[in-house]
Amino acid sequence: MSVFIDSGPTRVDVQTLQSGARMAVLAAEALDSSRGHASVAGWAAPLSGFGEPPYGPAFIVAALSSEAVQMAQVSARLQELAGSLAALRDDMEVFASSLEFGAEAYERAELYAVGAAAGAAAEAMPWRADRLQVKINEAGEAIYSQLSRADWRRRFVSAATSESPLVFNWRPAFVWANPDYKRDVAMNYMVLAKDRWMLERNADTPIERSAALLSGVYPRIEQVLSMFKGTLKMQPSDGRGPALVWSREAYKYGLEGFDMRTHASIDLDLEPRAEPEVVAAETPILASALVARVDSLAKHPTGGGVRGPKSTHGEFEILRHENEGERPSWSVIVRGTQEWLPGTANPKDMQANLLLMAGLPTDEEAAIMTALELEGAKPGDSVEVAGHSQGGLVAGALASKPVFAGKYEVAAVVTAGSPIATMNIPANTPVLSFENADDIVPALEGEPVRTSKSHIAVYSPGRGDGAHSIIDYSKDALEAEALSNADLEAWNRRRVEALGITEGTETTSRRYTITRR
Repeated sequence: MSVFIDSGPTRVDVQTLQSGARMAVLAAEALDSSRGHASVAGWAAPLSGFGEPPYGPAFIVAALSSEAVQMAQVSARLQELAGSLAALRDDMEVFASSLEFGAEAYERAELYAVGAAAGAAAEAMPWRADRLQVKINEAGEAIYSQLSRADWRRRFVSAATSESPLVFNWRPAFVWANPDYKRDVAMNYMVLAKDRWMLERNADTPIERSAALLSGVYPRIEQVLSMFKGTLKMQPSDGRGPALVWSREAYKYGLEGFDMRTHASIDLDLEPRAEPEVVAAETPILASALVARVDSLAKHPTGGGVRGPKSTHGEFEILRHENEGERPSWSVIVRGTQEWLPGTANPKDMQANLLLMAGLPTDEEAAIMTALELEGAKPGDSVEVAGHSQGGLVAGALASKPVFAGKYEVAAVVTAGSPIATMNIPANTPVLSFENADDIVPALEGEPVRTSKSHIAVYSPGRGDGAHSIIDYSKDALEAEALSNADLEAWNRRRVEALGITEGTETTSRRYTITRR
């Protein structure tokens, strides 16, 4: 069974239909006038050239002449033309009525189709309607119920003005670990409330509220137990070149305040062996090449500490496209979650998922922005970001943040198995998202993707245990492009033009590792 490409509804322009109807009416009136003129001309033609009445013998002789025969033939043709114009006028009136009826029928059909499609989707995909809309929300409410944006704002203001921070009535599980837990947790709660209040996501679902809450709980537990890793280290994956380190506190409240030159420093404990190696890479002409690149990054890691089930390092890739006579453009490749527990040394862990779902800044976002600057990216350069699962969340998060999208021209966002439906990505940013019917991860948002010519979704049939596999998503991308869908092809042309990619483009690759310590 083939994939399904959704590039938004093919909407009929009702105003155009109505304008066409009005034009058809005017044309009918013009045809009616022309028919009248033709009819009069046809009647008058045989009499032309014979002088004034009364008609005598000369008229009879002239009527029998060849010229008179020709004039009679012209008259007959004009009469036929008048009849044809009359019939055409009738047809135009029918056409005008049809356009008017079509406009009204389409408006009624569109309303009906929306309702019917919603019902059919709920019936055909009960996992979306039930497990997604109900079960996930119930899980979120079970963790922390009824916490809306307004609640967060009220609690933040209350915490900022109240003499007693214990108004939050929070009873954490780690009370035994620290006698001063009430004061510490209340202050952390106030900070979390501020972050949540400033959330950039469009939606405010229970799962997002729970993620926001938990994203603050885990670091606090680590701090109480003296296990918190407050520094991030980034280095080229080949071990060459300097390693940069910075405090994770630098972007705790947002990436806007983070600056490589201000906050990062060279790790003096690690002596670089040589200049980082630049590796030639195939230029990603099609979006499927980006998904394949994400697959390769996951299957063939190169950095130390990246491999294995308990990896301590995350890894991402920067592609530099040298375009003929133009500024270089960039592709950022981001893999999915590497560690499934929060608070690990690997920044690509469950803690990062919670932060991304909550709309809060992550280590990898800061590292990607730093790596782009190190590679030579300048404000105004075209940058695309592609990722799987958590990597797609990172891609969507960067595209939705003014600190990134305002600095670079976001040429495209490509995601596979990522919940980005409610991210505040600008409507004119080209987005291509791949989802599988059995993959619960992209469904975590609780809302379907709002598709358009700019945001195209590719859906594949359920495949059970392989639903979230980047290998299979890579196959979906190839299958989608093999369909020669006009909207998908136009989307990719727009992406390629934004990146400035041509046949003469040369691409190089450099990977970076990141770790907490």
